[in-house]
Amino acid sequence: MSNGRDSYSISAWQRYPDALHDDQTLIDTVLAVHTALLSHALAHDPLLNLTLPIEQRALRRIEDWRLLLLLTPWMLSRLLFPDHPPSTHYLPTGVQLNALMQITLY
Repeated sequence: MSNGRDSYSISAWQRYPDALHDDQTLIDTVLAVHTALLSHALAHDPLLNLTLPIEQRALRRIEDWRLLLLLTPWMLSRLLFPDHPPSTHYLPTGVQLNALMQITLY
């Protein structure tokens, strides 16, 4: 039986389109995707806090990564965008995975 992590493969990383190398284009695209999720797949979820907006709260570059902090009515998340597929289990300095595979900044 797999715990979900056994199937994790670094080769699963995919590059984003060249157009998303621009920070504002990346932000606009992420916001549009999450807005579409809210409008369609999550439209009738009674557990959502609809008083919260979908907004980018931070964007920063850490080494060869961009880290985007996104607030939505259903989560606050950190999205990692590598400039190129990372080798082995590499994460930017100051970012580590805890036992639950959640990202922690320190």
